[in-house]
Amino acid sequence: MLWNLYADAMFIPPDRIMPEVEKQMCLQMILSMPGGRAGAIEYLEYVIRTLHNPDIPQIGVRCLSTILHLILTTIWSSQFQCPKEGILCKTVEFDNIKVFYHPTYPSRPMRHSWNLYIARPGASTSECINWAAEGIDIVACGPDGKWGECGMLLFPSGTRVRISYAFQHERRTQEIVLPETDPSTSIIHLEGM
Repeated sequence: MLWNLYADAMFIPPDRIMPEVEKQMCLQMILSMPGGRAGAIEYLEYVIRTLHNPDIPQIGVRCLSTILHLILTTIWSSQFQCPKEGILCKTVEFDNIKVFYHPTYPSRPMRHSWNLYIARPGASTSECINWAAEGIDIVACGPDGKWGECGMLLFPSGTRVRISYAFQHERRTQEIVLPETDPSTSIIHLEGM
């Protein structure tokens, strides 16, 4: 039952064959959430209700936090500020900011969402920074056109993301738009504001 709830919440097709080891890893991480098995079931049911609510035409940035937490706690390592070792990332740089990015599901490019990581120019993927602690603000525009703060850097395709930071004694903002469909497409870098 728990696996079926998880698969429904994560949009895993019922006909997809998943290795048992991967299934068990996901289930163990879900079971490690507060409340044990009962808490995990309650949480997954909440995610599914949110996703299938007909009163929510599109899930905006603020509503994604539940889904993002689920994805990040079950697929990616607990050190979410750097990409998992071995994941190929693309980059874009401006001023004193370097952004690494990759599709959330690199082995399944049909699911188009993107993970971003912040570093300093010259850094490798293992040298990402705790951007919030360094005074970097990141907001994203939801489908409703409203901007919202981001706690985790995972976004649907086409999302507009603004990164604000200090550079040479002034506050600057850069906006990027994540690729719509093709993971091989580079990120779009818009001019500063």
